[in-house]
Amino acid sequence: MRRSLFLAGSAAALAATGGAAGAAPGDDLTEAAIRAYVFAYPLVLVALTERHQLTATAPNQFRHDRALATPANRFIVRPNVDTLYSSAFLDLRNGPVLLTIPASAGHFYVCEVMDAWTNVFADPGTRTGGGAAQQLVFARPGQHVALRGVRRVDAPTDACWIFNRIALHAGADLAAVHALQDGFTLRPLAGGNAAPGVSHAASDPVKLGDLVAAMSAQAFFSLAAARLVGNPPPSGDGAGLRDLAQLGIEPGGPVQMAALSPSAQAALQSAPAAALREITTLDVRSLPLTATFWLRSDPRTANFGADDLLRARVAAYGIAANLPADALYYATRSQGRRRLRFAPGALPPQRGFWSLTMYDTDGYLVPNALDRYALRDGDPLVADADGGLTLELGADPPADAARRANWLPAPAGPYTLLLRLYWPDPAALNGSWIPPALT
Repeated sequence: MRRSLFLAGSAAALAATGGAAGAAPGDDLTEAAIRAYVFAYPLVLVALTERHQLTATAPNQFRHDRALATPANRFIVRPNVDTLYSSAFLDLRNGPVLLTIPASAGHFYVCEVMDAWTNVFADPGTRTGGGAAQQLVFARPGQHVALRGVRRVDAPTDACWIFNRIALHAGADLAAVHALQDGFTLRPLAGGNAAPGVSHAASDPVKLGDLVAAMSAQAFFSLAAARLVGNPPPSGDGAGLRDLAQLGIEPGGPVQMAALSPSAQAALQSAPAAALREITTLDVRSLPLTATFWLRSDPRTANFGADDLLRARVAAYGIAANLPADALYYATRSQGRRRLRFAPGALPPQRGFWSLTMYDTDGYLVPNALDRYALRDGDPLVADADGGLTLELGADPPADAARRANWLPAPAGPYTLLLRLYWPDPAALNGSWIPPALT
């Protein structure tokens, strides 16, 4: 595959694309406003995600997707079709919140907990805790926790997002996974019982990224300023706050444009378009692709530090990305009929499972007559004569009927692929294993 066809923008696999820096002496307000928008983008996107979900749930309450994502889903880009999602937004302003996790009964899961900026600060799951039941208390520094026998986790922000994934293979264990979802509960320690989870169909048509892009500069920066109260940026990442202050914006909001200088007003009004171009446009020539033309998760994914641009790009292309130790992502772009062959003994190395999912170029599932959107470890795939495995990609099924179990339907035009390795082995994490090239 030619390098020019490569995917410019994958879910959580944006390597070496960061680099947004803080304001330097002499920088003009236009540059500061663009940097401030990039800095605040994940904060605003998470706030809108929370606002949308809380139309159907309350803070500290789970919303459970009871079915796998379909092409009708637009709520997040590049959803997987390997797990059922459960989502909850924590509000720690009134005190700590207790998360109860049931015994997993052999089901693989990863329960990532993000701060208001999409950084993962806790990830209870099969990898980190096995299948045992456990309880965690999320608290802000200084909040007292009197419970014994629970793990205290200090949360960096008042607002946090729990995004749980439980493996569901071919839908055969749907009832068991539903029961497991229901066992995940949240309860504020200040009093009251755990609220039961709310069921949700995985076909939400809302495009959150579009909602952010449609916001006026005043609405965007007002929400960012309001959200900054109680939700400070990661330690060591104060450059964005300095940019906002240079423009006359302080935490608390709302932003009163008329009260700002004319030059600050002009800079803020022009920032969204320029910043969104920076967030969504990648120079393919600068990407450190594997020798086989796949883009691999940046090691800093979900723990971005002060790299504002990387954090914004990952949020835009695949919000709620896991830590690489929990799920490693490889992305590529192609078109037409292709094959992906794993040599004997060279299947994706992992301790959870792997999957290959087909998307259109916007990151959404592609409708097809089979309702087949991914191929994965555990599917009834047909091995090659030598023990290897060849996956068939294309708009039409393979002529050889015996190969159709290995067929992943594709659109007629360009498409994007995401190879996920859940609980990847060290060989994948250190780069000594990479996916083979499409042929």
